[in-house]
Amino acid sequence: MMQKLNQISEFYGNGDYEGRRAVVELCNGVYSVAFYENKRYTKDIPLPGKSLRYAEDLAENYVIGIVDRDHNGA
Repeated sequence: MMQKLNQISEFYGNGDYEGRRAVVELCNGVYSVAFYENKRYTKDIPLPGKSLRYAEDLAENYVIGIVDRDHNGA
């Protein structure tokens, strides 16, 4: 069965974090955050059981430098 992936929102860094971008997606009822650095995909963190607000907070915190892409999402 093919998974349905929907992009919900996108966040961009600036200043020291200008090359960062994070995309919040929804796939089969589970939010995830895809991390990009300097236009290159680096990691996707699925967030089962977490809310859209949690996913968007994680994405925003990444692009402003509070968390790095190795954050485990827990």
